[in-house]
This record gives sequence, structure tokens and C-alpha cells, in this order.
Amino acid sequence: MYGRQISYKKAWNGKQRAMERIYGNWEESYNELPTLMKAIQDRNYGTEVEFVTKEWTTVDGDTIIQFDRVFWSFAPSIEGFKHCPPVLIVDGTFMTGKYKHTLLMASSFDGNKNIFTVAFAIVDVESKETWEWFFDCIQRRVTQRRGVCVISDRHVGIVSAMEKIQFGWHWRWCARHYVSNYNKAAKNPRMKSRLMNLGQYHDTPPST
Repeated sequence: MYGRQISYKKAWNGKQRAMERIYGNWEESYNELPTLMKAIQDRNYGTEVEFVTKEWTTVDGDTIIQFDRVFWSFAPSIEGFKHCPPVLIVDGTFMTGKYKHTLLMASSFDGNKNIFTVAFAIVDVESKETWEWFFDCIQRRVTQRRGVCVISDRHVGIVSAMEKIQFGWHWRWCARHYVSNYNKAAKNPRMKSRLMNLGQYHDTPPST
């Protein structure tokens, strides 16, 4: 439009500055996170939130309080899970952006077999410690139901965390992850389809 050629880096930096003007920078966003969660709790009574911070001292002797992780579950999710089957599907996904945190999620399904979200957490990494903390938050703040079946992939953090979990919760593999890992090794799409078919609920037996 203006007859000027600029580098990709210059265009990228300009975009980042424009986004900061509109949305604020990353540091401001993290500082506003407690305010945001407090507003959600005020407007949605019964929503559960738990923050974890860590302190460290600078070379000048100043004490810095730094965000570490946050857990939350909306009030309708807490109430609604009482009427869902005793099943939680958990997983973690990497966040993209300046800060490489991980989003942990727990979901169930309702009577119509629709996905029902239960709880979330933002942590620094997906590990044994963070999964233990996530499950502990769910059991303290969301539900004390006994015998809940936790379905997940075989992440070592989840496996270790399940060894310390309370209320008789037990762990099962996610069929999708199991079948995906099988197909990577066997390279057999037909058997992959048959395995997935066996792992699903059927009113009648699957065809052979």
C-alpha cells in the first residue's frame, strides 16, 4: 500500500507492539489473573480457585512473589458433575506464546454423552508434582465421590500421582492413545479401526 518493503522480523515486532496496545503485555495479564478469578467467583458463587505462588530473593535482597500455578472449577461444573457418571478424562496440553506453561484439564460426560468440563489448571510443566496437586484440588474442591475412574494417557506424572490418590479412585488407559500407539508400531489402519471399535460402547456387539 505504501510502497515500502520491510523484513519479516520488523513486521512481527510491529504486530506484537500493536497487540500490547490493545490487550496489554504478558506481565500485566499475569498480574490481573487474581483479579479476574476473584471477579468470576463474585459473579459465579461457588466457583473454586486455588493459587500457588513462589518467593525468591534478588541479588539486591528484594523479595519477589512469582506466579507458579492456578486451579479453577466453575460452580456449574461442580454441581453438574454430581449428576455425571463417576468418570474423569484428564489430559494436558502445551500453551503457546511467550510463557510455555501447560493447561491441565479434567472432563466427564453427561447423560446425552456430551463432553462435560469439570476443572482446569495452569502449571509450569506436566509432572508428577503438578498432577498430584491437580488431583488433590479436584478431591478437595470439586468432589469426594468414591470409586471415580480416571481415564488418561500413560504420562508418568499421572501414573505416579494415581498411586497417592484417595477415595478409591482408579486409573484406565485412554483407548484413543492406546490405539494410536499401537498403530505407530504396527502400521495397520484396519486393525487400528477394529481396536477403536472394541473400545467403544455398543448397544449391540461390534460386527466382525
